[in-house]
Amino acid sequence: MFPKVFPPPCAPEPLRPAGRSPRRLILAALLGLVACAAPHQAAEPLDLAAQQAQWQALQPDSPALRESLRARGLETAVWPLPRWDLPALSALALLRQPALAEARARQAALEAESPGRLPRPELALGLEAHSERGEASRSPWSLAIALEALPLGRSGQARRAAEAEAGQARVEAARFELAHSVWSVHRALRERHADWRAARAAQALQAERQALAEARHAALAKQLAQGALDAPAVQAAERAQAAARAATDQARQAEARARLALGAAAGLTPEALAGLTLDERPPAAPPLDPGRLQAAALLHRLDLRAALARHAAAEARQRAEWARRWPEIQFAPGLAWDQGDRLWTLGLRVIGPPAEGNAPALARARAEREAAAAACLRVQAEALVELARARADLAAAESARAAAGAAEAAAAAQRARVEAGLAAGHQDRLALLDAQALDLDARSRRLAADHALDQARAALEDVLQLPLDRLPAVLP
Repeated sequence: MFPKVFPPPCAPEPLRPAGRSPRRLILAALLGLVACAAPHQAAEPLDLAAQQAQWQALQPDSPALRESLRARGLETAVWPLPRWDLPALSALALLRQPALAEARARQAALEAESPGRLPRPELALGLEAHSERGEASRSPWSLAIALEALPLGRSGQARRAAEAEAGQARVEAARFELAHSVWSVHRALRERHADWRAARAAQALQAERQALAEARHAALAKQLAQGALDAPAVQAAERAQAAARAATDQARQAEARARLALGAAAGLTPEALAGLTLDERPPAAPPLDPGRLQAAALLHRLDLRAALARHAAAEARQRAEWARRWPEIQFAPGLAWDQGDRLWTLGLRVIGPPAEGNAPALARARAEREAAAAACLRVQAEALVELARARADLAAAESARAAAGAAEAAAAAQRARVEAGLAAGHQDRLALLDAQALDLDARSRRLAADHALDQARAALEDVLQLPLDRLPAVLP
């Protein structure tokens, strides 16, 4: 019957010589079928060139990236994107970062190892040869097939269910660890984006400083030519002009390095980064409610949810150890062919509890569950402390930003008054240059305050492990 339903590709044509038992031929065919049907896994060596080509194929204009951005709610009607802001770069990084691909592969391997609720079926085959044949038998062989270890009763089923729940909880904890890796990629990209914007703004300010130094040198040189000024003042202006040019070159190099670091955080090569237009606008700052911030810190942190999953796994292991305190009954039916006689077997196996009543293992499982519960409390306590510190730092940064903005406004007003005085003939060119220098200093301090405020908001996001603009979506 087997050769008709499952013809083995490498089994020979069955032979039926005279005097041979048909049962013996069936047994030989069955063994040949098992040998020929043995699974074979082809070797899969790593092709670094092909892997690199596949990674390089996912460019910023690829359709796969467009679908990913659309799934995240980003506008992709115009493609490729004319400008890349932080959310778009974050979606690109999640697709192109090799570290995330490695973390996802480890997660898939862990999920594949997770035990199920049903036991793995085990089929036992037995073959015996008798030195003496029975009177009615024409074969010295006995063949037995038995199905092993089918659990009966609530004890074995409860143990297996608890072990399966523990495995699923471990998988859930690993998922949150993978989410933490995703958050790490987003955090690195956010920091590099803030650094690039600060370097970009500093470069623009330094270009204005250089122009101002050149204008001051030209004005002093003109006064020197008219005999209204001494040479040392012009020489000091020349040195300031040279220093400004050197600072401009340094600011340009710093901006280039910050841009390359941003591209690396997004998983982009320098060649791919060169073709993108980056958006310099900072992320929007949503209003922050203290109650929602505390709820997010206490309920939605990724490390807290991973700790909760580990607690669920420890609790399930405790239930599994509790179930082992009772005898477990296993059912093992079988069928045997003994020299022409067919035998049905209904085997029962009873696995008793450990001699010491499983008390040590149960105590250890209970201690692990209590340790997991304490870890959850520790994470919440640390989150509250970190949240209080981050909120205080954010309030200080907002205050410093307001003071810097007020100083910038005052410097701009002073510059406007000097410009009006120059137009009316009450001020000279050097007075205007001094006012412009003070205005640049005030703008520089305001940009530094902006960067510090960005860092304070980023620190608050790191406490919550959640973007601030997503708080309304995840909290009731």
